[in-house]
Amino acid sequence: MPAGRPKDLTPEVIEDVRRILPTVLYLETVADYIGVTRFAIRLWIRRGKKEEKRLRRANAKPDPKEAIYLEFFNVFKKALAEGEISAIGVIKKASATQWQAGAWLAERRFYEHWGSERHLVRDLMKRVTELEAERLASAKEDQKSTEPPGGAKKVRNPKAK
Repeated sequence: MPAGRPKDLTPEVIEDVRRILPTVLYLETVADYIGVTRFAIRLWIRRGKKEEKRLRRANAKPDPKEAIYLEFFNVFKKALAEGEISAIGVIKKASATQWQAGAWLAERRFYEHWGSERHLVRDLMKRVTELEAERLASAKEDQKSTEPPGGAKKVRNPKAK
């Protein structure tokens, strides 16, 4: 990357992100390394995401002005996924000889079974279910209290015979 801060998104910047992001996994670190502001990178991602969403509509045609932002967004997503796959591969490999690596992975992926706070998660889920049942029961009671005694009755129109 040439000296100075690049002002525009260029194919060279995209290539730097493609190369560096899978290793560091933090966009802020990449921004610092390639010499752009974090705001600029987030703006480029937003523009690419917006273009991707727009292109999903029927008969949408690519906007040439947004093509580089769409490319950046796709590179960003893929680079993060590559980095995650690599990191998990290292942990899985380490778990063959170090049980802590496997435990760490299980705690995070299957926290409801293996997480150190699993009992809290279970208790919270149970409490949410109880509160929801109480709310529904209360709503039914409120509905009953607003009905006239003996349920709703038809009122005769004295003029109709």
